[in-house]
Amino acid sequence: MPAARRSSGLWAARRGPLGHIGQGRPRVGGRLVGQPRRLPESLEPDDVTAFLANLRAFRDLAITLAMLLGGLRAAEVRSLRLADLDMGMRRLRVTGKGGKERVVPVDRAFFADLAAYLRNERPAGCRTPECFVVLRGPTAGQPLTEAGLRRIFRTPRLASGALRVRPHRLRHTTVPNSHAPDRCHAHQGPRPQRARKPSRAG
Repeated sequence: MPAARRSSGLWAARRGPLGHIGQGRPRVGGRLVGQPRRLPESLEPDDVTAFLANLRAFRDLAITLAMLLGGLRAAEVRSLRLADLDMGMRRLRVTGKGGKERVVPVDRAFFADLAAYLRNERPAGCRTPECFVVLRGPTAGQPLTEAGLRRIFRTPRLASGALRVRPHRLRHTTVPNSHAPDRCHAHQGPRPQRARKPSRAG
């Protein structure tokens, strides 16, 4: 039998660092540069304003502002509990991915609409621990589902023409001061009607 052929160092270098694979295509000039990561998509302020103007319930406004002003994910909004609300300090305790908790400060515009929802729209006597619930129908008072949240977005998205508005894009959108909901009339058009307390006689 012919003797096994030894690989010289030069041959190994030509074949590749492991000696049994080729080096592949030669590099052409300079360093290897990794592909840049794509930034999350955000929304134009005018689209956000138009979408907010077409929301017809304080609950829906509060949900949208939790994403827009607090950066909450859709699942985090749905799992938010009444016990997680700190109305005085304007903070939320949020349980995110992997069960990790964080405390999120949120602008007063969110808490104003949240308080109106809890006072005027949340079904009386509702014992559901989750904050956002179904308002009407046979499932009234039950936690809002993923499909229910999608329905909340669908109608105002079509009515406003802001077709790019999605929960994920809202949480990656920065609203300039000139478009902030509590600094201008971002909620243009008919707003949800606050329930009036009956006046006392005399």
